[in-house]
Amino acid sequence: MTDSLTLEEITTGEAPWPDVHCFGLTADGSPIHPMARGRSRIPDHAQPMLWKEGSR
Repeated sequence: MTDSLTLEEITTGEAPWPDVHCFGLTADGSPIHPMARGRSRIPDHAQPMLWKEGSR
């Protein structure tokens, strides 16, 4: 049996977990997928931002 970590444990935990970055957020606060197209497309000038689950 393998111990697996949830996204919540990684994003709310302390070091040594790396910071999670994204290029933008959806309406519900989830990170936009880097390959999103159409309405959810990431603008060319978008800069990576720190993402923490539950923060907006």
